[in-house]
Amino acid sequence: FVGQETYLFHKGTVTAGYENEVENGSGQTRHNQAGYVEVHYQFTRRLTAIVGGREEDNGFFGTRGVPRVGVSYALRDGNEVLGATRLRASYGQGIKEPGILPTDCSPQLRPEQSTTVDAGIDQFLAADRLRLSVTFFHNDFRDITSFAFGADDENCPAYGGSYFNTDKARAYGVNSSFEAKVTRWL
Repeated sequence: FVGQETYLFHKGTVTAGYENEVENGSGQTRHNQAGYVEVHYQFTRRLTAIVGGREEDNGFFGTRGVPRVGVSYALRDGNEVLGATRLRASYGQGIKEPGILPTDCSPQLRPEQSTTVDAGIDQFLAADRLRLSVTFFHNDFRDITSFAFGADDENCPAYGGSYFNTDKARAYGVNSSFEAKVTRWL
C-alpha cells in the first residue's frame, strides 16, 4: 500500500505519505512501513528550499529516520543572449535493508546506508533555448550488502558463497549535461 497527499499553498507545497509493505521469501515474512513529509517553500522570487524526512520502521533493522534538505537560488535573471543562472545544493541520507535471504545465510547483515551531498549550477543561454548544467556530487556508502563466490560459509552451502557487509565506499565526481531546444517541437 502506498498513499500520498499534497497540499498546495501560496508559496509552496507540503507532501506527506505512508507506505506499508509485506515481503515474503526464503521461508520468512518481513513487515515494513514508512511515513514521510516534504515541504517546498519559496522564500523569495529567487530562493527556494526543500526540507523533508522519512521514518522507516523495517522488520529487519528497526526504526530509523533519514533527512533531506535542498536549496536553489536564482543568481540572475536572463535576457536574450545570457539567460538565467541558478545555483543549487542538497544533502540527504538513505537506508535500505538487504533483500530477504535465508536467515542462516545472513544473520549479521546490517542495512545499507548512504549520505549524499551535491552542488551545481544551471546556465541558460539564447533566450532559454540552451541549457548547460554542471553538478558536483559526493556519496558515502556504508554497510553495502556484498556476496563472495566460493567463500567458506558452512551455514549457507547452497549459495556457493557468503553474504557480508562491505564497510565503506565512496563515489564522487561531476555530472554535466547540455540541452538544446532546436525548434518549438524538437
